[in-house]
Amino acid sequence: MTMHSLRATTAVAIIGLVIGTGATFAEGTGYVGLSFGNNEAENPEDNFSEKAVSATLDTAYAFGVGNNQTLVFEGMYRSDHYPQFVSDNNKIKDQYQIGVHYLYSFGGSNQSSGDSFGSSAGSSGGIFGGGGGGGLMLGGFAAYGSAPHEDSAPNNENYKVAIAGLEAIYNVNEYFTVFGQIGRGDRVGSRNTSSRGFDGGSFARLGVVYDWMRGTRFTLEGEVGKSDRYEDNSEPGDFSTYSISGETDLPFINDRLSATYGMRFALFDAENDSDYLKETSLNLGVRYKFGKKSSNLARAGIIGLPHIPLRASVFTPTMD
Repeated sequence: MTMHSLRATTAVAIIGLVIGTGATFAEGTGYVGLSFGNNEAENPEDNFSEKAVSATLDTAYAFGVGNNQTLVFEGMYRSDHYPQFVSDNNKIKDQYQIGVHYLYSFGGSNQSSGDSFGSSAGSSGGIFGGGGGGGLMLGGFAAYGSAPHEDSAPNNENYKVAIAGLEAIYNVNEYFTVFGQIGRGDRVGSRNTSSRGFDGGSFARLGVVYDWMRGTRFTLEGEVGKSDRYEDNSEPGDFSTYSISGETDLPFINDRLSATYGMRFALFDAENDSDYLKETSLNLGVRYKFGKKSSNLARAGIIGLPHIPLRASVFTPTMD
């Protein structure tokens, strides 16, 4: 493990430990998760397909900071190493991403499901204050991600991206929660890289969580994005990804433990160039929740960050 990887892993671990033992704030809801993926990337134009196993450590914590207000902190660290064609002989190194969300709640709580959502006008503690029924949360988020690669020239293929945007979460009823994000992103740091990365980018994400039965939830989401510059100044990026994921509680092991699983399809295209990449991923993992119990994390304000900006940065050398 390189020093970069060690620092990133330590940062995500510290976030998990701090928020997991956290609780000098108003009691909130959080989790720590570990998942493994079987990924296949295909470039039909160059007629190649390669596979890689990935491991992802992620964590998030949502807590009230005042009347109807919520903060969410999160972190992610991922390791996957495709062979030479996908990485264009620039080995993909471990990636990480950290983010923060601010949400303001309108409405009350879904007491029937046991999940806090919103707060009444006279209560405090953001989404953890109790209250009536239904709920809408509006706010914004910001994040920073790093997608380095091994290369003969230092920092020649190390892409960093900063994103910011607006988000909304709406608790439709006891079965459905809808969420969405829109925003902008840009590469940051060194401008001496071989390509551009997610440079001058924008994205939109929409998802729905369905509480199918007690103890099991499914999430269906789609995301699209574009960048003014991707592989080169004259080659903008066009991106899309769609996924279905699930979570099933494991009370026979631990009442705070759940299994996670899912499938994702993603497309990364450098326009004005014949190169594009399709990635299909299957994931399986475990998640441990702490703090105030919330079976549906979206109702606690935890919906994650957009997938496209960081992953597009990871595959930038492929388009060269």
